[in-house]
Amino acid sequence: MKNITRLIVSAFCSIFVMGSVGAFAVEGTLVKFSVDAGMNITDNRDSDLTQKSNVDIYLRPKVDVDMDLQSALIGFYYKPTYRHRTNPRDGIQNANELHHDLNASLDMNIQRMKLKFEDRFALTDDPAIQNENGLRREDASYVMNRMAAGATYAFTRRSNIEASLKNMIKRYTDSSRELSNEDRTGTDVMFWRQMARSWGMLARMDISKFNYGSTNEVDRGFLDIGAGVGGEIVMSKTLRASIRHGWKFLDYDDSDFSSSLSPYFDISMQFAPIPKTLLNGGLAYELRESDVYPYASQQFTDLYAKFVVELGGNWTIGAFGRYRQGSYDADTAPATSSDPSYVTPVDGLERGRMVGAEATFKLNNMSSFKFVQSYENVNSEVRESFVRNSADLMFAMQF
Repeated sequence: MKNITRLIVSAFCSIFVMGSVGAFAVEGTLVKFSVDAGMNITDNRDSDLTQKSNVDIYLRPKVDVDMDLQSALIGFYYKPTYRHRTNPRDGIQNANELHHDLNASLDMNIQRMKLKFEDRFALTDDPAIQNENGLRREDASYVMNRMAAGATYAFTRRSNIEASLKNMIKRYTDSSRELSNEDRTGTDVMFWRQMARSWGMLARMDISKFNYGSTNEVDRGFLDIGAGVGGEIVMSKTLRASIRHGWKFLDYDDSDFSSSLSPYFDISMQFAPIPKTLLNGGLAYELRESDVYPYASQQFTDLYAKFVVELGGNWTIGAFGRYRQGSYDADTAPATSSDPSYVTPVDGLERGRMVGAEATFKLNNMSSFKFVQSYENVNSEVRESFVRNSADLMFAMQF
């Protein structure tokens, strides 16, 4: 509890300091209000074999404050969420909950250099806020703070170098989930060169330290070092693509685990075959942190596509699909534990398939309705498999 308190205080101090810097900005300050309301209906609340249904009803107002100080841009937002569940999970979820999401950012231009700082604090149980494309199925309240500071220096109009420092802290409010706590601190450097009008190349190196909640017997932390190259190309007015390729080295904190060296790649494309249509797709593979206790890492593959069409009469429709696979090695998990509930790890795969469709109706420039229907099927050899259907109905309005 003390760690969570320190985390909350640290986040609010960062936001308060930035607020003090911009407190004198009266002219050039823009305040915007918006609200989202909706419901999520699912036949598998817990993403497991019990297949318990639930309806979430939520109200999410948001206030944005943007300050233009001539030499700097400062932005804030606060987005609380009131959520009502018709069938909350006993002992973990309440029927009524209030969650918080705060963000502060600072952008500065100093001749050829651009500086950026951002801090985001959240108290929530919505896994989507982490948004790292993993098969995360925790649905318990946690506190998370993310900070990022970076600088970009332009050598010429065609080349620049960018460096950043990032930190993420995640703490579950339920002490029984301490082993799911996460810390990550890292830095990266990227050099970009525009080779021609339609294409450019980059080189990148990053180092990060990842820690999970641990015990005397289970320490899943590791040092992650990566290096690679990539490029982006505009093939035509309707087609563009990017590619990244490199290698990752993971050095585990547990001396019983052997270090891992693995290639990674990320290919993505955008295609607009006809006006008012867009097809996004990609394929990625990397060695990364685990989504399953007690494994330290996984070989992760992600294949996705989304197609969106703007129709007449303020309608937009779309369809999406995703295949994700995590490959787990028993050598990256302790073989035994004094915990009587500990299950001996095995080599195995976790495959997730998701398909869905969505429709948006724009009432006017300030408000819209959106409906999303999705189906998810996860077949796992390292934890419980599940099938889930869900439907989301949302209304959004800006003031």
